[in-house]
Amino acid sequence: MKSTLSALLACLLCTLGAATAQDINPLTIHTNDGLKLAARHFAPKTSGNGILLLNMCDPQADMTHWDGVAAKLQDKGFHVLTFDYRGFGESEGEKLKGTSQAEVIQIWRDEWLTDVEAAYSLLASQSGVTSEAIGVAGASCGTFLGLEFILTHPNVKAFASLGGPVDDSLISRLEKNKTTIPMLLIGASEGLTLDWSDRVFNVSQNQRTQLTKYKFVKHGTDILFEVPEVENQIADWFELYLNHPKK
Repeated sequence: MKSTLSALLACLLCTLGAATAQDINPLTIHTNDGLKLAARHFAPKTSGNGILLLNMCDPQADMTHWDGVAAKLQDKGFHVLTFDYRGFGESEGEKLKGTSQAEVIQIWRDEWLTDVEAAYSLLASQSGVTSEAIGVAGASCGTFLGLEFILTHPNVKAFASLGGPVDDSLISRLEKNKTTIPMLLIGASEGLTLDWSDRVFNVSQNQRTQLTKYKFVKHGTDILFEVPEVENQIADWFELYLNHPKK
């Protein structure tokens, strides 16, 4: 009898595991220049708003760094897309090149931003995704790309950042555009990440924009491993401003 119960329990656990796996669907992003980028869609059981999570550009980082955040957002009914940049993780393409921050930023603008556009289009095309109001979160270069993205997509209604570089051009356009979406800005209390987050905070036109500074010199998804509760902080932010928007 005990062996029968054990077999039934094992079967049940297997079934539950399969159901969970089906909720994370592997996808392929096709870039303008013919590359294939690896992506995953965290799909809830119901229709919901879409959220795009943009990773950092660390060789040791890939889209799995967002898994904890993505799962929490999925539990709240959001459709979430994560993906590996060209040359990172499981995606095709050459590694990021550039001898200065200015050169790297130009590559992000000229090439990678079109990849983000392709990722968004793929997310918006998935069954059950409501794209009238979407969210974007970025880490490191993902913050830069996310801020560039929201300038041309008025349907982005909430943004979150784990710290990332900005340049004068981006800050100027954010200020000129009078960016009004609520932003959750999470960074360090010292170092470059402090300056980056402060500059974005200062140009935000939404009184609900929030800047949280932690006592370390880290940025990007490294923050998630240093302060695990940030996952809930991000998930709660999007629930508040996408599921229960405030003007």
